Amino acid sequence: MVSTHALTPHTNSFKKSKFETETKLKKIKETKGCSFYKVAEISGDVYLVIALPKSILILKYAHAPYNKFLKLKELGLDAHHETITSLDLMPHPNNATSLRLGIGMQEGFKVLDLQSLAVEDFGTPVDAGDVRGSEVFEEGVVFCFEHMGLLQPLSTSASIHAWTEKTLNWRHPLTFHGRLTPTHLISGSATTLDVISLPSGKIMHVFETKRDKIKGLHLLVCKEGRVFVMAEEERDGGAVGSVILIEVVD
Repeated sequence: MVSTHALTPHTNSFKKSKFETETKLKKIKETKGCSFYKVAEISGDVYLVIALPKSILILKYAHAPYNKFLKLKELGLDAHHETITSLDLMPHPNNATSLRLGIGMQEGFKVLDLQSLAVEDFGTPVDAGDVRGSEVFEEGVVFCFEHMGLLQPLSTSASIHAWTEKTLNWRHPLTFHGRLTPTHLISGSATTLDVISLPSGKIMHVFETKRDKIKGLHLLVCKEGRVFVMAEEERDGGAVGSVILIEVVD
């Protein structure tokens, strides 16, 4: 089940250990049985997409007087459907009032038009490895696999600045990914983090750790030009962790 916490300015100083008791908890009963969920913000609206045992539920946040998530759409699933690994709402390239939903499964990705219910299938390419998830940008969506990525443009514009369909190559097996800026994607492995320019499909920056010390990197936050990763390392015979900040500077 998914729950929300209502925060007010005076709650910014509460202790982490008291988060559950010092914030107003609202359980969303319709999400009972949730196996995966994703929050999305599109054109100022906030959506909650939830994978349930037999369906995918899409909720939209309604402001006052409701101040809660309301059901927008529910999509039935086959009884023998695969495990869902990613859910991403994205704008429709040809209809400003419609949305599309990207669904990641082990056999690949499906993109569903929420208005017409038409489905596009993007299977897993040969040697691509396991499905890792997807990242949505204004101009396109990146389907991320263990060994490569696929960029699918959202815009049908013929402008020279429009993104084109392309394959993105990782230097190492992908363990995490994120949207760094409106035009840059990060691809991370156990010891490296690369910044990729999506218009060109090229790696723009490379960050490598000391492999004899760092035992693993884990993504914490990737937003608005900043990446926070947790680095696990061995020191004085013990395991310690440190937070590394990587920031885009104009």
